[in-house]
Amino acid sequence: MLTTIKLPILFSRISRLQRKFLDEKMKYTGLIGAQYLIIFKLYENITMTPKEISELGIIEKATIAKNLKKLEEMNYIKKITSSQDRRSYSVSLTSLGEVIALEIDNNINLLDKNYQEVLDKNTMEKLNQILLSLEK
Repeated sequence: MLTTIKLPILFSRISRLQRKFLDEKMKYTGLIGAQYLIIFKLYENITMTPKEISELGIIEKATIAKNLKKLEEMNYIKKITSSQDRRSYSVSLTSLGEVIALEIDNNINLLDKNYQEVLDKNTMEKLNQILLSLEK
């Protein structure tokens, strides 16, 4: 008998498998959880404010400052203080952060390749359409 898994549980399981995959591949970096995604998004966007990072929905708003501080201590990101308001800032990758971002990108591409080996093109397109409609 086939048991149907409710979508929130399925998405959670997929997310956990992805984190496990990245944790194993990136263990040497000292990064955990959403820190990979923060670095990856900075790689794509060059510079972001903490608010912009929170709007991505990849990390809880309450933990953004803590994670950014940790990434700065690890020399993966640097803060850029606003010239207009000294209290606000944006962050960007350091040269070490760019190297790590490339490694994250390679691992995400590998993970994507693994998905494509088990899901045909039509299924991938349908999943993409479903996710886009859910994000609206």
